[in-house]
Amino acid sequence: MLRKRDVACIRCFKDKHLQQFIRENGTRSHCPWCGARNTYVVPLEELGPLFRNIARIYDPVEGPDSLGRGDSIALLLQEDWDIFSDRIENADLMDEMAISILEAGLHPKNDIDEPDYQGNFRHPRDWLEDNWHEKIERIMTESQPAIVDEKGEPSQSSLNSAFDQEAHEVAFEDFGIVLEEGEILYRARIHKDRTRVEPFDLHELGAPPPEKAEAGRANRLGEAVLYLASDEHTAISEVRAWKGAPVAIARIRLERRLWIVNLKHHKPTKSPFFEELLDWKVQLAGLFRRFGEELSRPIMKNEEEILYKPSQHLCDLIRQNGFDGVAYPSAMGKGFNVVIFDPKVVKIMDHKYVRVKNVQYDYDNLRNHEPIYNETPYDHLLSTKK
Repeated sequence: MLRKRDVACIRCFKDKHLQQFIRENGTRSHCPWCGARNTYVVPLEELGPLFRNIARIYDPVEGPDSLGRGDSIALLLQEDWDIFSDRIENADLMDEMAISILEAGLHPKNDIDEPDYQGNFRHPRDWLEDNWHEKIERIMTESQPAIVDEKGEPSQSSLNSAFDQEAHEVAFEDFGIVLEEGEILYRARIHKDRTRVEPFDLHELGAPPPEKAEAGRANRLGEAVLYLASDEHTAISEVRAWKGAPVAIARIRLERRLWIVNLKHHKPTKSPFFEELLDWKVQLAGLFRRFGEELSRPIMKNEEEILYKPSQHLCDLIRQNGFDGVAYPSAMGKGFNVVIFDPKVVKIMDHKYVRVKNVQYDYDNLRNHEPIYNETPYDHLLSTKK
């Protein structure tokens, strides 16, 4: 049975946006939840609509077999958004508070469509990510190449077959960031030819010419793009340099402002309060997490042809929407990577040679029946290519 507590205070919550709302709309009083005195409080009825807007992104667990499935709404809110402060010191109090807020202001006869907030909830199906996965699978299994326009680039109609146009336009806009003119990034190249005694020239540390460009995560065979890293260590790690390897590292300067898609971070928003289209932004965060994984996932040589297709197609979409490149996590180093679609927008400033002193490997023993390789969403397609 819930106890009657009609107000909550600014110190009950961590969320800065919610704190600001309580400060602007509250009055000073004693908080019946956390015990704070002479603090800003607001009626739970004023918080109810704000919390219910967030709760709508979760699906209630219903049906005769619902017992033991899902989690409390308070747990989901806290794990996903870190809303409640440490003053709400235990799970029972958090559950009670969340339910009291969510039910505040509701009328049993008028609000019959509201879920039972005292029941369990779960995260919704990642429909946007599923949509991408299903359509990318069709592209990966097609025997015909993508449709191209008169310039030899993937046509818009071909791109739209993999991802709805409205979805990707909004998605990329929400995750676009600027790299300023003058920013320095890094590129590494292992000096593999033992018979060559002279160091690389500067031009040899840029993008390869189209006739020498091999297929990569962001480009097909013959497409010249520039792969860069945020720091020297990540650049060396990305070329898989071994102990004793001589490596040339170039400092590369951006010659103009670039608009790129940022796949480094996937949190949908800093705060779920006062956000329009919160459910859409949560779906986007899941989709962009998937994008980042597809660009950064280590790929073996015999898998490149098929497993490069998802990230290549993603970069087609990004380029078609007017972006200059993509930033994505590094699977090898501590920094991040940037691929720039037009290598002419940078200047190679200088370079130096280093020798790798040590390569450290951290490892865990594989348990019995544990898969030898980490699963990818496209493992079943690899087996069809053998």
